[in-house]
Amino acid sequence: MNLCSVLNCCLKAPIGILNISYCGKGIHSIEISQILGIAALTFDGALQKFSSDKVLMECVQWLKLYFDSEFEAVKKSFPSICPTIFASKGKFTACVWKTLASKVPPGETVSYGALAALCGNEGAGRAVGTAMATNPIPLVVPCHRVIRSDGTLGQYSRGKKNDIKEWLLAHEGAIHS
Repeated sequence: MNLCSVLNCCLKAPIGILNISYCGKGIHSIEISQILGIAALTFDGALQKFSSDKVLMECVQWLKLYFDSEFEAVKKSFPSICPTIFASKGKFTACVWKTLASKVPPGETVSYGALAALCGNEGAGRAVGTAMATNPIPLVVPCHRVIRSDGTLGQYSRGKKNDIKEWLLAHEGAIHS
């Protein structure tokens, strides 16, 4: 088994502090925290401090574009994701995450059932919900874009961060706040 040497970086973002865990192969996780007092860098500060770290720079640049509303650039590139992340949860979950990231661009939403159908398993809406709940890399795998079939938001981060989901969708123009 090939274990990754994981590093971390905390960034200040409009939705809170983003704790990025990554290795030389790609991102492992992005945790969104709204706890005050966590030492974090600005996007520009991280770009200066870690300029020689290719994986982190790719991720920071992508996140900066995202929060600067440069959605055309965001759609054209993705930061590297460590392959172990996709392998760790099984084929269906990996398919859901990859399909969501590639087929549902900023400003659009998809229902759990429709995403299941895009993955070739129409009856797997609940399994898509589980895949969203275990997504370690929100924003890159944009689980905030998955909503209920009746158009309601659902339970982002088990309902604890619905305000963030609403902010992200409004930021992308998918809903008007």
